Amino acid sequence: MFTIDRLPFVLPQPPLLSSENAGWEEIQLAIFREPPHEIPKYRSQYHTICINLGSSVTLEQCIEGSSGEAHSSWGDMSFYNANFWQTFRWNRETEFLQLYLEPKFLQQISNEMGITQSLEEIQLLASSDKLVLQMALALKNSLEDGSGCKLYATSMTRSLGIHLLSRDRANNNDRTSGLSQKQIRQVTEYICDRVSVAVRLIAYHPISVYPS
Repeated sequence: MFTIDRLPFVLPQPPLLSSENAGWEEIQLAIFREPPHEIPKYRSQYHTICINLGSSVTLEQCIEGSSGEAHSSWGDMSFYNANFWQTFRWNRETEFLQLYLEPKFLQQISNEMGITQSLEEIQLLASSDKLVLQMALALKNSLEDGSGCKLYATSMTRSLGIHLLSRDRANNNDRTSGLSQKQIRQVTEYICDRVSVAVRLIAYHPISVYPS
């Protein structure tokens, strides 16, 4: 069961919002607003998408011994593989949203798509992706208004996984089992439709995330 206390890092401030009590399984969400800070080296059991929801910030990171520095603005994002050693430091107060994806669920989608590569070898996410941002904000809104049921989160997670893996196929369509550009467009259009329908459903048929 997901709890903030079980995350493998400690931050100065508790999350502004989390899915801790929402009953979600394949994906979890937390939003933090934190002062300048350094996170010591750790490994996470989840694949993690981190999205900047605050002002511009300089982020220093070291992933599996590879160090780098990035200037992150609102909407910028990164994907971090599960079980990779990582450490982070930022130079000013920042607000960020983190999505935690269950590796087994993403691997299941990868298998269904016929991907034979290890997920560690796949470039899943660019520094900015409007569709991923839309999905993340839809999940955030569903928690805020109490409509984020388990079925909604699972459906959104599946669409997110397909999109992430399809991006890699689009960038490497010369693979033997790769999707064509036409198929990529069809998948993306399908995901966009699913997101729009899901957002309309939670607007007109709110469902409480808490058990009665």
